[in-house]
Amino acid sequence: MEGFKNSENCLSAEDLYLEKQYENPEIVEVDGQKIEVLDIKPLHQKIEIPVCFAPGYGTSGPFHIKTNILEMARLGRRTIFIDAPRGVENSVDAKNAQDIAEYFLKQISALIGVLDAKGIEKVDIVSNSEGGIYSMIAADLYPERFNDIVPCNTAGMIGDDSGSKLIGRFIVDGMDSMIDMMQRRKKMSPAAQKQMDEGIPGFQNYVISNPKASWEEIKAMASKKIRDRIKDVRKKGVMVSIIHTVDDQVFPMERIQKEASRKSPDEETLVDGFYSIPGGHGEFSINPEQYTKLADQALTALEAKRKKIEEEKIST
Repeated sequence: MEGFKNSENCLSAEDLYLEKQYENPEIVEVDGQKIEVLDIKPLHQKIEIPVCFAPGYGTSGPFHIKTNILEMARLGRRTIFIDAPRGVENSVDAKNAQDIAEYFLKQISALIGVLDAKGIEKVDIVSNSEGGIYSMIAADLYPERFNDIVPCNTAGMIGDDSGSKLIGRFIVDGMDSMIDMMQRRKKMSPAAQKQMDEGIPGFQNYVISNPKASWEEIKAMASKKIRDRIKDVRKKGVMVSIIHTVDDQVFPMERIQKEASRKSPDEETLVDGFYSIPGGHGEFSINPEQYTKLADQALTALEAKRKKIEEEKIST
């Protein structure tokens, strides 16, 4: 690792700076509910627009993806994490929100509420699994607040599904992921190992702390399709690139590809980019450094594409 090394904990000056921010979250009030928010600013910020992580099912705290968060900041992006996994009381005021599950409306309320409270006009989104659903709906309802979205192993993109089938696939993939994590543990960074050790019991506590809410969340996730939302947000100026792992058993790659490649007469392509990488559904957390670097590269590619389109408009 480059930079000054602290002899006591072997962290660089930059890492110490980022860790200090991680250990001191802000308290932001949204609709009367206090939410812990990480807003981590890198020493050298390469783009003005922050990136907000929209985490997946069971991510009951930032420790689940701490390495992802700090890695994104280390790559030069101001990084935001909103610790409100089940959202806040719905305050979404949009005429086309009536068909959206209350659960997702609460998550969107937390996201937009925090952005409003902090005076942040626009963000990029890197979502994981379930986070791909509510972030895409949020971008459809409030397109002016979003720039680029990178859904990672996203839910809502495999067509027809059911809660019972989704739980079954989570169990199968989870068992395989546990074996995979044990086999790969020695090759994981110490930060990724700690993330795994804290994330597994954290996920278990999330599920059993409110079984009814967990089941309702699963059903909402299984019932929602975001393909048409992606079409809509891109028409509204938001760019989208998908990252998906080839061995994801929760949301199988072949079904994702089928939905992503299916075209209607009025569209040329569904997304601006599609990245296929090795791993299962949990790769986002198991291999956080490399996955986050790929998400950063996907955002950079979208930024370059947006710049090229704007330059072409000016030249014509």
